Amino acid sequence: MRSACLAAVVVAGAAALTAPAEAIAAQPPEPIIAGPADDLGARIDAFVKPLLDDGILSGVLLVTRGGSVVAQRVWGMADYEHSVANTLDTRFCIASISKPITRIMLQQLVDAGELSWDAKVVQWCPQVPGADTMTLAMLRDHTSGIPHRVTEPRDETVPISAAEMVDRVATAKSLFAPGQGESYSSAGYSVLARVLEIVSGRPYDVLLQDRICNPAAMRRTAHIDHTELLPDRARSYFAGVDGPEHAPLKDTSFLVGAGSIWSTAGDLDKLCAALAAGRLPAADRTQQFLPSGDHAWTGRTNGFASYVQFLPDLDTRVIFTGNRQGGRRDLMVAIPAMLRGEPCDPPARWPKAVPVAWHVLKTFEGIYRVPNRFDLDVRLRGKTLRCQGLAMIPIGADRFFYPDRDATMRFHRDDAGAIANIGWSEAGQTWRFAKVGELR
Repeated sequence: MRSACLAAVVVAGAAALTAPAEAIAAQPPEPIIAGPADDLGARIDAFVKPLLDDGILSGVLLVTRGGSVVAQRVWGMADYEHSVANTLDTRFCIASISKPITRIMLQQLVDAGELSWDAKVVQWCPQVPGADTMTLAMLRDHTSGIPHRVTEPRDETVPISAAEMVDRVATAKSLFAPGQGESYSSAGYSVLARVLEIVSGRPYDVLLQDRICNPAAMRRTAHIDHTELLPDRARSYFAGVDGPEHAPLKDTSFLVGAGSIWSTAGDLDKLCAALAAGRLPAADRTQQFLPSGDHAWTGRTNGFASYVQFLPDLDTRVIFTGNRQGGRRDLMVAIPAMLRGEPCDPPARWPKAVPVAWHVLKTFEGIYRVPNRFDLDVRLRGKTLRCQGLAMIPIGADRFFYPDRDATMRFHRDDAGAIANIGWSEAGQTWRFAKVGELR
């Protein structure tokens, strides 16, 4: 999945809007603490203190065991500009955790004999390239050849339906013939959402309520576009050189079926409880949907980051929903260790910015190519160098920290002193991305 990991960089395509300093001057509130005041709670509080001190953790953590709350924490702000704190009721975009929910609804139709995973897509969406050989299972398993993204940045700022997403898939170039490769595809799940609508005769948002939310008593979950009011909806943020910045303006409906659902940590726990009880879908299918062991449902898009872990040996679920990227990966590793009484490493601290002259930053501008994937746009806006519109934090004369990916970037020069490539280091691996052109 390394290619999918790198592909996620391009999701942040549009430029971030920097919040005025005075709008974020207020300090985030003290964490809300719920659940038993035991050793686990104390370890969680001690673990996250550096993240809170650095101001990079914002969201809700819920740990349940056997249906009871073991620990619950609320950190940070739902809206920095208006000083609105996160609460247990704050709704976050859960991004790709929408995908297993879409799969569950499809499985319900399969169990009812209305669909087959082996059915060809041509029955419902004949305009999709390769639809006559593409099965629903290929869409489910990311082997359809449909690209991850089929939208332009402007498409992602307005409401868009599943039918309109299929029309965009129809004009996109396939990555490979159906079944002949594997590449993570959110657009493929939008096609599945459209199949759901056609077979059921109802729109995706109504299906979500009827087939998932109502049976699981999930009262704070919805598929919704930006024109509709959603009480307690959080805004999302990225890290800037001087503090949080607004994430690019997005309407998540372009991720219908794949990443468009808004929910709470509490509702996600209800979803897992309903699955475990066999209410969604048939009981004998439950285990194929529940995250277990080291595997988790994860979602991240445009500043939002969430995950759901189920630890069957402990009968425990760990759920996080947030509106900033910081701390999520650390929590995913640390909380299971704490629950087992094992030691855990302290969270990685984000490096602090060092001053770099404007004229030096200007030399790093350009187009850099991720082989066989896409181009990275690196440009100076104001006093901040940005990659794909998001801030790069200078940590040396030619080195930068990229908070969106917890990555380090180093610019390398050729013998003549011109910038030749970026060394991109992430998750213990390093790639070189050659400079292929100047900014257009």
